[in-house]
Amino acid sequence: MSPSSISSIIDAEEAVIASCILQPEWLDSIDLDPEDFIHQEWQTIYKALIELYFDGRKINELTVAQYVKDQIDSLSIIPGAISRVPTSLDCPAYAKIVKDASIRRKIEKIGHNIIDRCKSNVSNSDIIDLAHAEFDEVKLPSKLSRHVTLSDAIVLTSKPPTYIITISVRNGGSSKVQVSSRELDSPREMKRKIREQLKINPILPKNYDGLIHNLITRAKDIEAPTDASEEELICHFIREWISSGIEAETIEDLTHGYVVRRGYYLFHSPVIRNMLVSKLKKSVSPSRLFQILINYGCIRMGTRIGSKPVRLWGLPVSFFKEEEAGGEAELFGNDEDEDDLSWLEGEGT
Repeated sequence: MSPSSISSIIDAEEAVIASCILQPEWLDSIDLDPEDFIHQEWQTIYKALIELYFDGRKINELTVAQYVKDQIDSLSIIPGAISRVPTSLDCPAYAKIVKDASIRRKIEKIGHNIIDRCKSNVSNSDIIDLAHAEFDEVKLPSKLSRHVTLSDAIVLTSKPPTYIITISVRNGGSSKVQVSSRELDSPREMKRKIREQLKINPILPKNYDGLIHNLITRAKDIEAPTDASEEELICHFIREWISSGIEAETIEDLTHGYVVRRGYYLFHSPVIRNMLVSKLKKSVSPSRLFQILINYGCIRMGTRIGSKPVRLWGLPVSFFKEEEAGGEAELFGNDEDEDDLSWLEGEGT
């Protein structure tokens, strides 16, 4: 199947998937996200390909089929795709067809939204504001849209040291990424960190090792409070985690991120405890951790995501300004209260 013979968007999506299975290195250079695929099965497989690739796992027809077997009937569709696309040489051309179609769908959706708004009794300025807001959500492709730049390194002189680096993306803003020495030494690990933080499949700068050397030699050192009490260390590392972490937009994000809601940073306590183990080199029990954090206004709240009960912990904004809240806050009431977080699933509240 050549690009000129592509008869539909679905064919192009199939060709991208087959090409990436045949030559996984294409995942480093094609500018696609899973949501660019209109066909649910190809979307699922492409997401799996990215996860396998950045985990450093082997990618072939069998490993991919095994990875997604609980979600789709991969054993019946992957072999067919590969048989119809025996070479991966035209993968960039296939990817462009898929990306262009994705952009067109987004623009068409914007048009429909604006038309619907025009039918209601709203002002022209409101319609213009809506159009601007809608178009801001569309990430138009560019040759540099996945290329990232690294700058402003900070070294937290803990043992081992922690590095905080500013990652910037054209058309995508910037964010601070916190990495260990091991992660910094590995381009693959760095890509995974950036992917989790900025939700893109990044392309690192050329001469990565030389760039990292220059960043570290010019980095600003911040001394970690090594002589501090356990409580001070715990508070320090939690503030550090929030400052370089991500705000959850999906349920999956809560496995490594937080939610800002009603003046609180909400998170799963196991995420914080796992982070503290890596920093303190020892475990902190849930009861001990809560006993410390309750002095800073920490709360616990029950909620449900779908039908699953979830317990979240929350720290007030004042904690991250290094101000004690002076006792348990009351915004959420007691442990038995529930708050609806269905907006994490895109339902709104």
